[in-house]
Amino acid sequence: MDIQKWATQLFTHWQVGQKTKEQRGILVLVSIREQLAKIEIGYGLEGVFTDFYTSRIESEMFVDFANQGLWRQAFLATVESFVEHLKNTRDHTVSMEKRKAAGGTLNYYSGGAGATKRFKFGSKLGSDRIIKGNIRDHFDAQSSPEETFIKYYEFCSWDLSDYTVELFSPLSQMFFRSWQTSSGQRQSEATEIESGEWQILTNDYFGIAIAPPSSPEVLKKQTIYFFEKSAKGWQMDFNTLTRTVRYDMGSNPYVVGVTNPYLALLLDDYNLDSSYRLVPKNTRDGYLGIHYLGNGLYDKKLPGVAIALDETRKAKESNLKTGDHILAINGRAVSSYREVTQFLINEHKKKGDQFRVKVLRDKRRIELTVTAQGLPDRFHLLRRTMKPRTWLGIYFEGTTSFEQKTVSAYSSITHVAPVSPAAKAGLQAGDIIVSMDGAKNIVPRNIVDRIAELSEGEAVNFEVLRNGFKRISVLAEKTTHQGFF
Repeated sequence: MDIQKWATQLFTHWQVGQKTKEQRGILVLVSIREQLAKIEIGYGLEGVFTDFYTSRIESEMFVDFANQGLWRQAFLATVESFVEHLKNTRDHTVSMEKRKAAGGTLNYYSGGAGATKRFKFGSKLGSDRIIKGNIRDHFDAQSSPEETFIKYYEFCSWDLSDYTVELFSPLSQMFFRSWQTSSGQRQSEATEIESGEWQILTNDYFGIAIAPPSSPEVLKKQTIYFFEKSAKGWQMDFNTLTRTVRYDMGSNPYVVGVTNPYLALLLDDYNLDSSYRLVPKNTRDGYLGIHYLGNGLYDKKLPGVAIALDETRKAKESNLKTGDHILAINGRAVSSYREVTQFLINEHKKKGDQFRVKVLRDKRRIELTVTAQGLPDRFHLLRRTMKPRTWLGIYFEGTTSFEQKTVSAYSSITHVAPVSPAAKAGLQAGDIIVSMDGAKNIVPRNIVDRIAELSEGEAVNFEVLRNGFKRISVLAEKTTHQGFF
């Protein structure tokens, strides 16, 4: 059967989108044998996802990744693109009631809207366009972060995919060997850069492009970029960026690492909210100081959502306790931590707001009044690097999923200060920390805490992965240098 007919029949048979009551559903159908992909759009979304838009998503997202042999990225990029576009155009969805009033049929969930594209799985493996000659020189390291940002915009808008040019730091070039991008993603980045609201903060060696704190809503949605200065000039640092920032299904960024030099540039004007999204430092956003307790740490037979308190003074002032099972908030039952966080986000909690929280504690059901506190200082670890202290001279962040699959390790050194104890001992940026003082599964917070307790002359013994395993002992020193742990 023709894939287009099959998609329409399958869409109606499964009644995709029936829970929305307005036929707002999307079906992505792939025929591996015929190497065809068909995206079917429900009636209620035809006004949002036109045939032209859907065809572009198929070509620039799904098919581009499929040709590179990347099924997971193909589906994920396609879904993310639809979600982001829907958020931006939600007021244009077609109402079923309007369709009824217009005499439209409701017997089918889809009228065949969408597009069909042919792909050849893996056909583009190793076929990235290599930039040569004068164009390669055009994308060299630049004289300033601003110039570097402009060149990166041109790189994306020209739809180039050769990340070996000097516009990218050596570790970023290495990162892109295992991370593929699509034409659609590059075009989306170019559009965001062109239309975005940016300021660039710098010191002598590092820079960050970010929305100004005067635009808090933009700040929570807009991508950020890192730049570092090498002997060649200013370059894009995606190696550290990908370890620091993640994106949710709505393509909104949130921070997962706070032990790098870029976020140190934000200490005076920015903070992180409860979802670890960047906000202005003077925000009135509230904070309950809770997180998911974690599998294996509570009895799964008990109802509700097991929580723990953050290790902050403000969290300890809460009426909640580690081990509580949240049953309901303001009368609304919750059964997953996602529901808890989503409810609090939707309520736009502010400092001073009060919530009625029903919990299960010591086998008793009790109702508490919990008051949202002001946000704690999420960058307090970085503030340690601005004072006289004992140091090793390193920045570090978590490992990527690719690195975790390669070796069971969870921290990687991103930068080493010149003439520091770490540099003298032989540690290098890019080293993956396999163990520290014999302990494995080291996360960045373990390194922060170990350095904080060091005495001058005390040794820290690392085992790192760098072209094989290496053992390196670093002797701590006293310093007044600003920056680096």
